Amino acid sequence: MASVLSMHYSWLDANDLTNEEKERFFAGLHKERFLWAKERGFDERALLSAVCDHIAKDLSQKFFDTVSPIKRDALGRPFFENSRLFVSHSHSGTLCISAVSGVPVGIDIERIRDIDMRLAKRICCENEAVNDVNELLSLWTLKEAYLKLIGTGLHGGLKSVSFEFTKAGIICSDKSVKAQNILLPGFIGAVCWREE
Repeated sequence: MASVLSMHYSWLDANDLTNEEKERFFAGLHKERFLWAKERGFDERALLSAVCDHIAKDLSQKFFDTVSPIKRDALGRPFFENSRLFVSHSHSGTLCISAVSGVPVGIDIERIRDIDMRLAKRICCENEAVNDVNELLSLWTLKEAYLKLIGTGLHGGLKSVSFEFTKAGIICSDKSVKAQNILLPGFIGAVCWREE
């Protein structure tokens, strides 16, 4: 578990769950989300969604002393019902990660894997350069986290924002945004949030 200012994030691998925990996580879903999961036959995607919701509710209770149902908006983005808290989810493989904050937040995680470096042309702005897969995934997750933060998702365009890596930290072209990479065994992620 980690925190930055009023933002907290945590992760959980769905493979580590017992059947009883999986059932409890599904049962803890908001009614609409439970019906969605049931329609899907409680498949892996539904499980990952339930795990992300569980992580977020746990964080909201632990750090903000509040528990609110998590619903989805028309675009599928999670939000706490009747709460001023912000939430963001991501998963890659079976690893789930969620962030909860008093300020707008976006989070993304990717499993480290071989990818075609030519993908950099679709991701990098003119001022950005990557030398290897880890740098490309680091930049990719920063951009996805930013696009979740502003509410557009990938439709916002990966080249709509740029990041610079400095000794002082990561600098976003949107100066109102702070960013941080997340390194977990076998995964690279990022979290972006608006300054208070």
